[in-house]
Amino acid sequence: MILLLLCCIFVSGSLQAQAREAGGAEQIPMRGVWVGTVNHIDYPSIPTKDSKILKREIDTVIKNCKAEGFNAIFLQVRPDSDAIYPSEVYPWSAYLTGVQGLAPIDGFDPLAYWVQQAHANEMQLHAWINPYRITTNGVEEWNALSQQNPAKLHPDWVIQYSNQNFYYNPALPEVRALIEAGVMEIVHNYDVDGIHMDDYFYPGKDFPDQAYYMALNQGQFSTIEDWRRNNVNILIQEIDQQVHEVRADIQWGISPSGVWENQSANPLGSDTQGGNPSYSKLYADTRLWALSGWIDYIAPQIYWNIGHDKADYTKLVNWWSDTLKDSPTKLYIGLADYKAYQVKPGNVWYGGTELCRQMKLNQDNEKVAGEIHFRYQLIMSDPMIKRVISDTYTKEK
Repeated sequence: MILLLLCCIFVSGSLQAQAREAGGAEQIPMRGVWVGTVNHIDYPSIPTKDSKILKREIDTVIKNCKAEGFNAIFLQVRPDSDAIYPSEVYPWSAYLTGVQGLAPIDGFDPLAYWVQQAHANEMQLHAWINPYRITTNGVEEWNALSQQNPAKLHPDWVIQYSNQNFYYNPALPEVRALIEAGVMEIVHNYDVDGIHMDDYFYPGKDFPDQAYYMALNQGQFSTIEDWRRNNVNILIQEIDQQVHEVRADIQWGISPSGVWENQSANPLGSDTQGGNPSYSKLYADTRLWALSGWIDYIAPQIYWNIGHDKADYTKLVNWWSDTLKDSPTKLYIGLADYKAYQVKPGNVWYGGTELCRQMKLNQDNEKVAGEIHFRYQLIMSDPMIKRVISDTYTKEK
């Protein structure tokens, strides 16, 4: 524990030194936390239509996040093909009220209240969406979807994957229009600070879309892999254009897998092995997006420890920072706080010292503009993780 405290003090001191070196003008880095709604992992703790309970839990989350020194919340507002706010595009989320399509009582709008309270506490609120995913719990969940869900209204837009879950087909212009309409509804109706996606794009190499490739490709791409990447590229570009036409100040960003591609498969990739690379497994060319300026920030989920034999944290942070060194795209790092949750002595993540080392490494890298922690409830449930974060972030002020 002494090592932990010394580590946190050192990180705090280095931040203060950076502010002094910047001519006294304090640079405010991203200090974000993900708050998930899927399967009630963070909010709400139980599904309910009781607006008083929903409001009380929002107040608690924001109070706790502010106390730990976070300055931004990345709230999952669309875990699947649904919404935790009144939408003309998607039905109310079952994760919120227990039944898809069922609204909270008293006309309560959770997202409006999240934004209001976050801003009142001088925190940012980013709307986190999952673009293509329709279900997470298989056929049973599909059967329980609201009949007003776009997936039920347009079953020809849907592909069932691995006989379990359902996804919108990224190849269809109609699907892109649906996703973009959902994004722009948020941008027009809420004073959110950002629109955020994580690493859910194509769900795997064996996605059964070969017939669409044959019908829609028209000889433009020589491989289905390049065709899939282009389908996602178009969505990212169009969201960028539409969002910034309305609000130039909004942050539009992605938090992809920490590995873009392994060097063994692509010489431009990182010195890693495995890691579920986004380029070849999820068909998300995140490197291209960041270098092309199609996103305002990228927050790779570098969920491995320093010194990991196949995906070393230091190597990956350095790869991303070197790759983006001449790009205006901001680089945040996604941190795996969950790996430190209630682990036993002897585990590299035990006691929060690994998180502390990673935060220090981030502070020492000039390109890294901050970090986002996964996730709220695990952080608040583990005193050691809380101590690492609060001892670092609250001492920055």
